Amino acid sequence: ALSVILAPSATQAGGRPDLSRDLRREAKSDEPVTFPSPAVTSINQGEEDAPAVPSLRTHSGAKPSLHVLAWYYPQFYHFPENDVLGANYTEWSNFETCPERNFLGDVIKKPSTLGFYDLRNRTVRSEQAKLAQTHSVDGFIYYHYWLNNRPVMNEVLDLRIIDGEPALPFAVAWANEEWQRQSLFPLCNASREHFEYLLPFFKHADYITINLKPIFLVYRMDVLTKCEKEHGLDYLGELQRYARQSGLPHGLHVLQCLSHNGFNTVLDPRVAGGVEFSLPISRPTACLATSRHATAILSAVRPPVFVSGAAEVPDWEEVHRGGLVGWDPTPRYHAPGESPPKGLVEQADWSSARFCTVTRHRLEQVVCDSNPHGINLYVLFAWNEWGEGAALEPNTWNGAQYLECVRTAVEGVRAGMRACASEADLRQSAMCSGTDLPTQLCQAHHTGGGYTQQGPSHLARTRSLE
Repeated sequence: ALSVILAPSATQAGGRPDLSRDLRREAKSDEPVTFPSPAVTSINQGEEDAPAVPSLRTHSGAKPSLHVLAWYYPQFYHFPENDVLGANYTEWSNFETCPERNFLGDVIKKPSTLGFYDLRNRTVRSEQAKLAQTHSVDGFIYYHYWLNNRPVMNEVLDLRIIDGEPALPFAVAWANEEWQRQSLFPLCNASREHFEYLLPFFKHADYITINLKPIFLVYRMDVLTKCEKEHGLDYLGELQRYARQSGLPHGLHVLQCLSHNGFNTVLDPRVAGGVEFSLPISRPTACLATSRHATAILSAVRPPVFVSGAAEVPDWEEVHRGGLVGWDPTPRYHAPGESPPKGLVEQADWSSARFCTVTRHRLEQVVCDSNPHGINLYVLFAWNEWGEGAALEPNTWNGAQYLECVRTAVEGVRAGMRACASEADLRQSAMCSGTDLPTQLCQAHHTGGGYTQQGPSHLARTRSLE
């Protein structure tokens, strides 16, 4: 039996709070929107001067900055749409019959410090914020599910702006994939209702912005563009129009997820740029020679499929990198007759030592190949994807070592940044000149399959911090 931290009992018909109705009512308010003053983060700022909930915002002439985020899975509680998966089903239900090891012999990681929690419990989310803050994780990106033209699995996201926990900067990503067993689909013919649900989040003081634009991520651009084409719609354009009409004069800063696993390869010229969602699963520790141009970052994707049959890749100048904490979806695929996903075919090194090394190198790539506006996000998969073996939260296998790796890497890179008085000094520093990067480590893990043979020192020599 699992030890579960119970959530508050405030529920309505159907067994869960109906929070989104009040949020949508708030979204229609005619009250003027007041933007909080941007908190400017300088690369020379001391750690003791950092605000408790830092704003991820830029200003004219900003020096490169580094912000580490993590994907946040807002499940781990029961809601009616999942009854088809079993009575009172939650993500933790998969662990009740899960083996101790996967078919490769690796230990299945389970939560330790926080236990098998219910995310509706405010105390749990407060503890998550404390863990993140003390280990240099600056914020969360919540998966947001808008299916059949309504919010689904939304209670934890709703609670973020109702009770303020976890008290960290946050953003949302539309996880627009269908739920076949629940007959739920990411439709694209109710953009107004979708925007009205999202508006209170976009207006929240802790919401992550770039150039005063709330960021909004789209997970499957291929799914969205296909739906738009079928219905003759411009969904993203409609969201931008509603934003400007609703007190967000600069609109939205839309980013799309970039994957290296054979799907999600549509590149949309309407968005500001991309966010690496995960590294190639079969080569999880590879140091990809990415750059801020989509042409380079998607060179490893096969086949290259672009929006509307465009002959050219959009000339983005903004790409935010990402990292992979682990990958083992055995808890979701261990029943008789179920096959493990392709990513489990090859043995992988998920040790904390390996994660520490790769995270440090990837963070150096981020600051040495800065986005032009100076804001650089590094997004880790994931904070709490326990069902897929990707969790920064402390586990029963190696404790809090993944979090310690992040803190050590971030502190080291930020110390190198503070030591530089200017961008020119940063470009010429040992951290960015290539002399301090063991590129052989990266090259050893690029063994074909379309991946470049160059390591991060190649980036440092050929890219600038314009």
